[in-house]
Amino acid sequence: SIRQREAVERERHVRLEESEARLRSIAAATSDGVFFLDQGRILDVNDLGARMLGLPRAALIGRSVLEFCDPAYRDIVTEHTLSGSEEPYEALGRRADGTTFWAEIHGRRLMYAGKPARVAVLRDLTEQRKTEQALRDSERYLRAIVSNAPLVLYTLDRDGIVRLSEGRGLKALGFKPGELVGRSVFEMYRDRPDICAYTRRALAGEPLVYVTTLGATTFETHYSPILDPDGQVETMIGLAIDITERKRAEEALIQSESNFRTLTENANVGIFVNQNGR
Repeated sequence: SIRQREAVERERHVRLEESEARLRSIAAATSDGVFFLDQGRILDVNDLGARMLGLPRAALIGRSVLEFCDPAYRDIVTEHTLSGSEEPYEALGRRADGTTFWAEIHGRRLMYAGKPARVAVLRDLTEQRKTEQALRDSERYLRAIVSNAPLVLYTLDRDGIVRLSEGRGLKALGFKPGELVGRSVFEMYRDRPDICAYTRRALAGEPLVYVTTLGATTFETHYSPILDPDGQVETMIGLAIDITERKRAEEALIQSESNFRTLTENANVGIFVNQNGR
């Protein structure tokens, strides 16, 4: 009957309103921007999404999301929006004031306002990208320093296997950067019990510094164990600084002082002999 159809329609309408209210409530509580779209046009957006684009919510309703994409990324946004793809992707967004931000976008189909729509969840990656870039810059600067300084930077796992070997100091040992990776310190220096003993102490968790000579090169080696949450050594960082020239200078100074003392003592003996007429 007509009354039954009207009742069913009212019930359907109520369920739709309740469903949309739940969606809006979830969108309001999330820490990401949430956009409800119809063929790329904004049906609704949460407050955070509006702030991401730099406009009030009311000013965004009915506008195309492509207006807020960097031109280089409009094709990929269109493809994902219209195809219904649920694969996450990244795009460069453009705020109303022209500034840009990186976003990771997750989308899926749903029913909204009683018809098929799409929800797009945007996570602002701007700070993450800045952090990643700062990390890349730090790694580049560190690599430049290590590559041009007379030192060897290396890491060992808890079994004494080399996981990193970099630095100009490797050349004095006859190796190239990275060449020692995968090799055991205890195998390489099995004829050097002193090096093996220091390494075992460091792998047991003891920070230490020692001086050793390999061939014609003298190194001052700093061992810094890195512990895991359980207090066990996870990685050992080694920094071996070539101090050969410093060592030679120190030895030359000691020899010079010794020669000076010998010369002075001999001179005093000569004076004493002359004074006694002998």
